[in-house]
Amino acid sequence: MPRPPVEVADIVRAAGESFFQSSRNWFTWLHLKVLNAILRCRTAALGGHVDACSKCGQEAVSFNSCIMESIS
Repeated sequence: MPRPPVEVADIVRAAGESFFQSSRNWFTWLHLKVLNAILRCRTAALGGHVDACSKCGQEAVSFNSCIMESIS
């Protein structure tokens, strides 16, 4: 399944720091935890692994999802 052209993390990043600063008075620690997990999702911050094609050997780096971070 191909990745969508825009993900939730893209929208959160586009909102920028000004959104976080102007919304601090109603954000709870849980809101911030979820938003930070979304921002880290599929980035080097969560680590990754190398996928390799068993036929041609082409390799690609895949970064880990925030799903695993939210479980722990």
